[in-house]
Amino acid sequence: MDRVFIKNIKEHVDKEVTLKGWVYSFRRSGKIGFLTFRDGFGLLQCIVAKNDIGEENFESVKKLTQESSVVIEGKVVENERALGGYEVIASKVEIIHISKDYPITPKEHGTDFLMNHRHLWLRSKKQHAILKVRHQIIKAINKNVRTSPRKLALVCNFIKGKKAEIALRDLEFSRKRISK
Repeated sequence: MDRVFIKNIKEHVDKEVTLKGWVYSFRRSGKIGFLTFRDGFGLLQCIVAKNDIGEENFESVKKLTQESSVVIEGKVVENERALGGYEVIASKVEIIHISKDYPITPKEHGTDFLMNHRHLWLRSKKQHAILKVRHQIIKAINKNVRTSPRKLALVCNFIKGKKAEIALRDLEFSRKRISK
């Protein structure tokens, strides 16, 4: 089976695939579970049915927590109601690691708490969307700078203290040299 990333899932409709990533959320109702899967490229709904994966595997899947590492094998199907328009009907779920005490939940947290757990906070939908927009803006600016007939230079501004003074002096020197 081919390992597939969520960004390429539409190319594998009606095919068996392997997904490797993390559990974003999991809810179940009786003999069926709905697992939202994340692989760094997006989110995908996976249908986990007791009849499809077996009773023993289904019992272990019930223990999954947010950000647990999993490998899912199954068939990609198109479903307009599903997140992104596609979902995977799981035939096997392999648990790599069950995460313990994931600190960021849908409840509100203070700024200090979120900054201390920023590496986890960036996994939220809102922060992910903000970073995607930021990336597109920076990409457009870079393209504009590179294609401009004027000689422009991009300079990183995340510098503090004594290093900032040196960077500003170097920037002024570069401007003078470019303008000549």
